[in-house]
Amino acid sequence: MNNVAIKVCGITQPQDVVALGEQGIEYMGFIFVEGSKRQLTERSCLGLLNHVPKATKSVAVFMNQSLTFIQSILKEFPVDIVQLHGEQDGDLVKLLDRPVVQRLHPFTWLQRSQCTEHSNLKAHLLDPGAGHGETFDWGTHLHTGVEINLSKAWLAGGLSPANVSEHVRLLHPAVVDVCSGVEADGKPGHKSIEKVISFIKEVRGATNGSPK
Repeated sequence: MNNVAIKVCGITQPQDVVALGEQGIEYMGFIFVEGSKRQLTERSCLGLLNHVPKATKSVAVFMNQSLTFIQSILKEFPVDIVQLHGEQDGDLVKLLDRPVVQRLHPFTWLQRSQCTEHSNLKAHLLDPGAGHGETFDWGTHLHTGVEINLSKAWLAGGLSPANVSEHVRLLHPAVVDVCSGVEADGKPGHKSIEKVISFIKEVRGATNGSPK
């Protein structure tokens, strides 16, 4: 199995950026969604991005926000990837000058005919709850005989150290995306490095075929 990359999303603390970088996290997500508990201001974002290692890709997350707003953030901050979590259509994807990860509900992705491809679409993020930590019963669909190949997709939705290895073994996604599953208890936006290390261990163990 190819290595599965890890994205930690909803980062709000500079010390977490540093600690995640030390753990070799491949993607770090920064949320600009209005009303999110992890929403960043422009000032706080700059302080975070200054600590992102060169080897790590920064991801700016938006939901149902205007092209003008998104472009203003991209002009101000050197983020590598745009993640669209709302109902934005393909026209918006085409107008952005960064690689785009676009969220889809797993049902939509499984139907495939509704999935539109664009030249700067890096991947689809399969998340049943649009960032609300909801899980999806992939096992039911696997047992129907439907071919499921997530080798180019990003997977999110209620992932944690307790369940990520099962998802990696079953689905082999390109990237697993975790947010609340590695946070300190009762502190949105504050990551528990102990939980992050446990998450990494579970992902790597599943990728390498190590027993639980």
